[in-house]
Amino acid sequence: MDRWDWSCVSGSLAPYAAGYERWLVGRGFAPLALPSRMRQLDHLSCWLEREGLSARHLTPQRVEQ
Repeated sequence: MDRWDWSCVSGSLAPYAAGYERWLVGRGFAPLALPSRMRQLDHLSCWLEREGLSARHLTPQRVEQ
């Protein structure tokens, strides 16, 4: 199966996409699960952008919101 094209992740989390994919693979995520997890990362990145936030704003308190 082809790897996810992590360049499709936009916004402030785009620089972390390749590392996130490696993290998922290292934890045993099935190849078929990767595209949906990467889409979730992209959605989170777009939300951060809409909210005027960056990756450093992803604190436990913010995640609870």
